[in-house]
Amino acid sequence: MSQRRYCADDADQWAGWSYYGAAHRYDVHGTSEAASSCARVMDQLEAAGDEVRLRELGFGDGDRCAFIRLIEILVDGDRLDDLRILARDGDGRAFTTLMELLFRTDRVDQLRAEADEFPSARLWLAQLHLRRGEVDAGLAELAAAELDPELGWSAHSERIAQLLRFGRVADVRAMAEAGDRVAGRRLRRFERESDRSQ
Repeated sequence: MSQRRYCADDADQWAGWSYYGAAHRYDVHGTSEAASSCARVMDQLEAAGDEVRLRELGFGDGDRCAFIRLIEILVDGDRLDDLRILARDGDGRAFTTLMELLFRTDRVDQLRAEADEFPSARLWLAQLHLRRGEVDAGLAELAAAELDPELGWSAHSERIAQLLRFGRVADVRAMAEAGDRVAGRRLRRFERESDRSQ
């Protein structure tokens, strides 16, 4: 097996990933012997470069370890196109991995481009802007995501949470006064928590 690109020496070396490294975090075999046997098979397939077999096992047979190993190979090789193809075919795990890779590697422009095809990429883009301290850009992406029928409610809720997080209480108050019930509830909760902490 090749050295994983995103491994580190700390206790949770795969923190922040949903699937990358998951075979190292969760016991899916029940016994250490079965886990060792599976790891050997996956190592052999990776060493042989047999991605066809990994795909057969991971997608055709539902083998979680094969899927995870394939994801690790794609991430380590920075193979965005392969992850995107899997995501286009409806694999939510590949989509999540693509978003996590772009987020973790600070690729704002690529996340923005993905939002043209995958609307929920806009939520990842918003979070990346916020992580980078680009609050207005992050809030603007959340506001844009609110227009999407599938993302609207969660994007709106997240935007209110971020407004409060960054001390923009007046903005949330204005939304509440204009009849936004979510803003009103969040504002009341925020004010109660503020009163208790004083």
